[in-house]
Amino acid sequence: FMGGYEKPARAFKHLQLYLGTEKFDQIMKSFFAEWKFKHPKPTDFQNHFEQRVDENLDWFFNDLISSNRQIDYKVAGYNKNNGELTIKNKGDINAPSPVKIKSEENTDERWLEGFDHKKTLETLSDAQEISLDPRHITLDMYRKNNSWKADRTLKKFEPIQLKFLSRLENPDRSMLFVN
Repeated sequence: FMGGYEKPARAFKHLQLYLGTEKFDQIMKSFFAEWKFKHPKPTDFQNHFEQRVDENLDWFFNDLISSNRQIDYKVAGYNKNNGELTIKNKGDINAPSPVKIKSEENTDERWLEGFDHKKTLETLSDAQEISLDPRHITLDMYRKNNSWKADRTLKKFEPIQLKFLSRLENPDRSMLFVN
């Protein structure tokens, strides 16, 4: 799905946005300062990061970077009566992912910590649109199940886009190619 050079770059961008750019840059600078003119191993890099954040980063170092496992979250359901949002992890990695919930008056955007199987969140009871990873930060394998809209008949699908003689995919649209 992507080359060997693109995956690490996008994975580090995911980690940077999850931790915050300022904190990420501070950790990277301290790593370079501590290890300049030395020969660090990957475990030295991992230990340096984990000592400076109060979180377990196994999802990043052991799963995302060092394996071919995949991230795949899905909006499994939304209950308008009580505002409960159910998200399912269909992938192999319990990585954090941003979630955006829009109503007519409010927008709630936050990071959802990684989890196994299903997770239910209390959200806005008047949500009009729900998006997992709306800015395409993570390496989610199948983005077509990452959204829900209240005003659609098929709430989990994007609008259809008709393309003539084209093969470029738009992850925000269900594509129909005509030759």
